This record gives sequence, structure tokens and C-alpha cells, in this order.
Amino acid sequence: MIQKKIVSINQPLMAKEYFIELCRIMGVYNDRHFKSKLKKFIISHELPYSSDPENAYGENIWMEIIRDHKPPEKRISYKHAKSFAKKYNISSQREWTGFVRNIAAVCELPFPHNAPSYYGLRNKWVNWKDFLGNSRLNHQELHAAVLNYKDAKNFILKLDITSASEYRELITSKLIKRETLPSNPDKFYSDWETWTEFLAPKYVTYEKAQMLCIKAGIRTRKDFQEARPNKVPSAPYTYYSEDWVSWPDFLATENRSYGSAK
Repeated sequence: MIQKKIVSINQPLMAKEYFIELCRIMGVYNDRHFKSKLKKFIISHELPYSSDPENAYGENIWMEIIRDHKPPEKRISYKHAKSFAKKYNISSQREWTGFVRNIAAVCELPFPHNAPSYYGLRNKWVNWKDFLGNSRLNHQELHAAVLNYKDAKNFILKLDITSASEYRELITSKLIKRETLPSNPDKFYSDWETWTEFLAPKYVTYEKAQMLCIKAGIRTRKDFQEARPNKVPSAPYTYYSEDWVSWPDFLATENRSYGSAK
């Protein structure tokens, strides 16, 4: 477990020019429009735009938006989308697609559904590596480097991360290698359950369960049934099937035998 729990790391905001672009496309020209169309989504999905634009971009921000007479595009610009992907920690084509389908579409944000097609028609598209800024690994390499779902859960459990926002802070903090964990695990893992199960599973890991049993002085299967530690499953041989050897192994009493391996 890390010595100091991560509490707050300021999320970098999108540049003012991109905030203005977003507002103009969405028809947001004043604080009332902003509160009804954007603010709740910025907060609920932790989007990298300020939820207090007058404080972040200046008290004349709405006047600047109104005075910009250039006809807005239907979707955000390529540079805007690239900057957003970097600040929102989107590192793969799959994560970008998941964001567009599950967040942008629901919030009615003007992100293109098919980035290569939309930006390609405007002679802006290069490739996914350029778009997402993956200078070291390509799409397949990124997926191969990321921990699988089970290992990621065990890794996170040791760090005492208990919320989605703390998880995102961990990713942006650079305290771990960028390829170790996906920035959006709920979109990345096909066997995803819930954030609660991912960050605070009902039961501890096999190694942790062993430690709790040993610490509690449990030496037999009967002891276990009578004084099972909290967050240890009642049928460890089933829950920890991939790690399970025997009761003596689980309770660190290898020289004794207490019934069957189950």
C-alpha cells in the first residue's frame, strides 16, 4: 500500500479557445445556457472544461463567445479533439469510441462519431497514433501492455483507491507507468462489472485472505467456519479457484491435514 493516499491532483483544463468553440457549436452564449446544457455534464463526467468559466477564463467570456462571428462547425476541430483526448486520458481507439458512444452522445457533445472519416474529409486525419499521442506504443501494443482485469483489480486494491475520481488522479499523476492501467477501465475491459467491484471488491485477494486468517489464529477448516474474517468468502476454494491448493496451504498449516482439499 502506498504511504500517502492520493487526494487531489488538479486536472488540466482545456484552453479557452476550445471552450469557446464548444459553447458556440452547442449554442451556449450565457451562464444560463451553460448551466442548463453543459455544467452538470462537466461535473458528473469530470470533463476537462471549467465548471466555473467566468473564474477560469475571465468574466468577459460570454461576451467573447457572442462577438465571435465565425460560423461554427457542426463538430469540434481536430486540434480540439486531440487536446481533449490527451487531457481526458484516452489512450486507445477503443476508449475513444467508448467515450463518444457512452458519454458524448448522452451529453449531446459535438464530438464526431467516426473521427477518421469526419476529419479525413477535412484533410486533418493522420492516424490513431497521431490523434491520441501514442508516440511509444501502437493500439495493439497498448492493449497487450495493460494489466488484465483481475490483475488490475488486485493492483488497485493495494493502492487503496476507492473512487473513480481517485483512479483518474492516479492515472494522471504519473506515479505508475502509463501502460499499466487503462484510463477508462469501464470502457476497456470486456469483463467489466462496476466501479464498486473494481475498486472495492466484496472480498479481498487470496494473499490478503491468507494473511487475515493467519492473523486471526485460524488453523483448521472448523476454525475458519466459526471465525471467518471479514471480507473473506465462506467458500474460498471456489472464489479463489485459480489460486487454491488446499486448506493446509491456505491456512499455512502444511504439516497437517484437515479434511478434503475443499
